Amino acid sequence: MAAIYIVRDPRDVLVSYLNFDKTLNKKKAIDRLIHKDLYCHVSKKNFLYIELLGSWKFNYISWRDGVKDIPRIMVKYEDLIKNTYKTFEKIVLFLSEILDKKINTKRLEFSINQASFKRLQNLENKFGFIESSNKFFNLGKSNNWENILERKEIILIENSFKNEMKELNYL
Repeated sequence: MAAIYIVRDPRDVLVSYLNFDKTLNKKKAIDRLIHKDLYCHVSKKNFLYIELLGSWKFNYISWRDGVKDIPRIMVKYEDLIKNTYKTFEKIVLFLSEILDKKINTKRLEFSINQASFKRLQNLENKFGFIESSNKFFNLGKSNNWENILERKEIILIENSFKNEMKELNYL
């Protein structure tokens, strides 16, 4: 057993969340992002699909400090965008050590191409994506929050997650 955790700037998570769930306004989405307690979400499409959710901070810390004896790697979403090959290679190296397998660079390149944002976006356009009420593969960019969030919203998020965002070099 192992874990690969992809962390994303909470300001961009908010923008993505707003796109993902069109039933939310900014205030409600921010409340969910920074809420100190866990909350329950029941799917409107399938009442048996229930999620227990927490804040961005709760999610991040639970993966960062979770079960200590499980090998894990943390990857920043922004690194996947900026340096896809190197970041993907880091993930594959992590898995190759756990699985005791050699890396095949042709397969690595093939995997990167298969998982490209543009390809996944095209597949969603063709076949849909059941989990989202809107486009799931929407922009695939980082720092889009700068164009969408108001200053007071940015300050609220940054103050709520100051230590964690500094730790991840988001501040």
